[in-house]
Amino acid sequence: MKLTSRQCAYHPDRKAANFCNMCGNAICDEDTKLEKKRVILCLTCYTDRRRMPPHSPNIIPKVTVADIHLLDYASGLVTGKVSENLHVKITPSVLDTILDRCKTSKLEVMGILTGQMQDQYVEADDFVHGPTGTEMNVQPKTEELAAMFQTLIQNGKRMVGWYHSHPGLGVFMSETDITTHRNLAQFGNLVALVIDPRNDQWKFFAFG
Repeated sequence: MKLTSRQCAYHPDRKAANFCNMCGNAICDEDTKLEKKRVILCLTCYTDRRRMPPHSPNIIPKVTVADIHLLDYASGLVTGKVSENLHVKITPSVLDTILDRCKTSKLEVMGILTGQMQDQYVEADDFVHGPTGTEMNVQPKTEELAAMFQTLIQNGKRMVGWYHSHPGLGVFMSETDITTHRNLAQFGNLVALVIDPRNDQWKFFAFG
């Protein structure tokens, strides 16, 4: 996404041309690195990804509480901020099952997170698997969404978010993901779980 007013985080005397998909920093054209024809990275994040082992099975912690990284509603871009008032509690067995599904597919996959809102937490304790996309994106069709919602209704579940994978691409919200998130957000202020199964990374996002 092109910018016209913000300044580059690395060169304050230059106008920013893009946002880094990983850290959210505004960057000029010179500091912009494009990975896999899709992922926009700043110099720091690009260098960090080059140093990352291709397979690190012990990186994912078996935790139940996670931060929510905030997105600007107007642009859909990462603000670089973490929510101070709301966090995610996810049942470890649910997280493991979702991660296993993502790891067994070379294509992007998605599904719905179900649970409840409790005080300062979004509690995700179950899921409904959704469709499989392509190597570059996953965007559910109307009938696929209808099938997932029908499953929610039949099981008396409440949607609190959704998940999808980025095999080998990193954890960020692409323009396609933002469109899906906006469409689903009409049902409430949901969280999005993004998973990179090849690099054993995952992160939660929400509009702030």
